[in-house]
Parts: sequence; C-alpha cells; structure tokens
Amino acid sequence: MLSRDEVARLLNATTCLKHQAALSVAYGAGLRVAEVSTLKVADIDSERMLLRVERGKGG
Repeated sequence: MLSRDEVARLLNATTCLKHQAALSVAYGAGLRVAEVSTLKVADIDSERMLLRVERGKGG
C-alpha cells in the first residue's frame, strides 16, 4: 500500500501525460498493466464513472 505522498511522487515523476493517465487509472482502479494497455476510449463510461475491462484476470 502506498501513502498519498508516494502516489503523488509517482505520478509527478512522469513527464508524459499518457503515462501519467495510465498510472492513475492503474492505481485508482486496481488494474494490471495488461488491463490498462488494452483499454479503449469506448471502454470509459464517464456518466456512471465506470471502466469496462475485457479479458481481465479471472475473466
């Protein structure tokens, strides 16, 4: 488990917005690298604040 300061330092250490977004989604949603890398814009439901994860571990 990371502290708030550690999470902030991790996110601020990235220089690329794409990497910062991927790390934020991975940490915030508890996703694995493979799950984050296969996300598409269509998988985001911003109205209900949900992500659709296909082929995640365990189905």
